[in-house]
Amino acid sequence: MNRLIRHRLTSLTGIFFTGLLGSNSSFGQMVSLTNQRFVMDINPLLQTRIRATFPGTAKLMNNFVNSEYLETKYFPVKEFTSIRNTKTTLHDAAGEGVAWRFFGLNKPHQIEKILTVKIYGQFPNTAYISVDYINHGKQNLRIKKWVSHAYDLMASSDSIKFWSFQGSSHSDRRDWIRPVNPGFSEENFMGMNASDYGGGIPIIDLWNKENGLAIGLTEPSAKLISLPIDYDQYGTAAHISLQYVFPDLKIMASGDTLHTFETFVTVHQKDCFATLRNYGAYMQTKGIVPPPAEPTAYEPIWCAWGYERNFTLSEIYNTLPKVKALGIHWVGLDDGYQMANGDWHTNSSHFPGGDRQMKTFVDSLHAMGMKAVIWWAPLAMDITSEIYKKNPEIALVQQNGSPQFITYWNAYYMSPTDSTVINEIRKTVRLFLQEWGFDAIKLDGQHMNACAPDYADGHNISSPDQSFEKMPRLFQILYETAREIKPGAVVEFCPCGDCMNLYHMPYTNQFVASDPENSWQVRLKEKYIRRSCRARLILEITLNLPMGKQIFPPSLG
Repeated sequence: MNRLIRHRLTSLTGIFFTGLLGSNSSFGQMVSLTNQRFVMDINPLLQTRIRATFPGTAKLMNNFVNSEYLETKYFPVKEFTSIRNTKTTLHDAAGEGVAWRFFGLNKPHQIEKILTVKIYGQFPNTAYISVDYINHGKQNLRIKKWVSHAYDLMASSDSIKFWSFQGSSHSDRRDWIRPVNPGFSEENFMGMNASDYGGGIPIIDLWNKENGLAIGLTEPSAKLISLPIDYDQYGTAAHISLQYVFPDLKIMASGDTLHTFETFVTVHQKDCFATLRNYGAYMQTKGIVPPPAEPTAYEPIWCAWGYERNFTLSEIYNTLPKVKALGIHWVGLDDGYQMANGDWHTNSSHFPGGDRQMKTFVDSLHAMGMKAVIWWAPLAMDITSEIYKKNPEIALVQQNGSPQFITYWNAYYMSPTDSTVINEIRKTVRLFLQEWGFDAIKLDGQHMNACAPDYADGHNISSPDQSFEKMPRLFQILYETAREIKPGAVVEFCPCGDCMNLYHMPYTNQFVASDPENSWQVRLKEKYIRRSCRARLILEITLNLPMGKQIFPPSLG
């Protein structure tokens, strides 16, 4: 056995039962599961209590709670009585560990609950859980939602009761780390929180000067979960949970089993970044692995967006000597060159010589010893674009039957799972990198981070939610196509103020602190990306040199 794994397994000797160990042991007794400084107490009602045992820490929770439960149309199913417990060893992609299964029964409604808790030596202070609910009754149940990790966390005595990491995305581009005080409420829905803002990293983390607790999703694909935080104006504790609300009532017939997603709970001290680091490492065991960095991805870029959409080629050409003199090796052509969003060939206003002139432009950059990057807003198509006129069926469709609108771009969403869309993505990558000769692609737009459920037919999905879940596959195809054409190609992903979708991170090799409001956001975005996916990011600088203006990011202080 690997010596490091053996050492980490040795650290699990603190895992204990207050009753006797065995496949049907500790029935009717409280059970305590320990992973270093993490303790989960489970009582005979299958209620839980989380404790942290760091030196000098205060209580996380006051009492046992019904932390995992169902909510039907007419009543909640929260109370269960323990039947039996089992314990097995684990050896899987996450390493060596142990798994417990706790069986309980809600007698009034004949619902069996099976709580599975996994602990791994190489992921300290953390437990991974999932729940099965089985309907043993004779009646069908109409399920509204399931809830996991419903905890009431004790507040600090400080003026700020908690600090928090909240990984959802919103149109106001709010901070990801925020204070939480009485009166605070946030749903933290991981789907669309505006017409074209959504997705993120499915974690919430609350901490104060004594300790902290985080919960989140550990599925290998994105899910439309919520991670609400509610702190009553007059309460002494903040209530958190992870929950999935069914778009329509789910019918749970007699004999049916409802399986929740896999989730985690962890304890820590100080801020959220140890949580993000451990989370990123665990998600790599699920296949969420960022690609190796390209050294050229860290070089500075001059972006022609300083001249905005009405740029002229003369302005760009006249700027290049100064760009080169400053030692900048990348030149970025931004928005405005295209016929329309969705129609990515050149327009006659900027390139009267058409696509041939674009290739000449790129060749001239290469002749100067510079590399070229082109801007692209994938999945956006203007209402007046040729691609929409010819293929209106490729639009992502809302439940009311109308195309999903991208407010910022005044455009429609393309369905990320539609075959025609995927073929257009491949063709456009070839146009940019192979025919025109660009060295990199800048993917831009908050709409890339997530999408709404798709109610159209013919988009290769079996349920509306799969548009959201399968969206990363499109970016995988885009990235792999780019790297096949040019093995050293750089693919930047700029989600415009969104908290970048964790499940898109394997398909980019250039991360940015996109559209920060201030230096606080720049610093936090850099730390978040480094820890959640073990990558580094660049800060893009736009220089409008001939006009004597220099626009830099805020000071990092």
